Amino acid sequence: MTKTVPMIRTLQHLGATREDIIAFIKKAKTKKTSPKLDVCKNFDNTKLKPVLPDDALIAVILFAGGGGIEAGMVEAGIRPVIAVEFDPTKPELSRAIAFTHHHNFSEYGCRIIQLTVQEVAQSGFLGFPRRPDYLHASPVCANVSLAHTAKAGKGIETAD
Repeated sequence: MTKTVPMIRTLQHLGATREDIIAFIKKAKTKKTSPKLDVCKNFDNTKLKPVLPDDALIAVILFAGGGGIEAGMVEAGIRPVIAVEFDPTKPELSRAIAFTHHHNFSEYGCRIIQLTVQEVAQSGFLGFPRRPDYLHASPVCANVSLAHTAKAGKGIETAD
């Protein structure tokens, strides 16, 4: 319930009605998460991690972040093999993100590359598979989203 109060404040800030907030509270009280179904909260619990076959489809991820999309890929049977993540304006944060990503996905053979996507492109994507089954590129959108929430100081979306 400790996460509920900030969410209620966010809902109020966004102009939610009293009825919407009451419905949110009722839903939060009845929601029971199952450890086996909640992949993100339990992803580093190796007993719950999926085992992928050697011939699983492979993916390359640009703008990887902490690995949310990779968690979904692994659940879907796709092996992330290379993840690119680095923000030169926040090198310490980028190193922490890369460490977390390595911790969560190295057992699947995923290499985290701590360069910008532009630097990797300039190298000709050296060391990348030439024909991955899946390419995911999802740059941070907080500063360019139509909601403009990061610039306006609204909501919880930030560039970090």
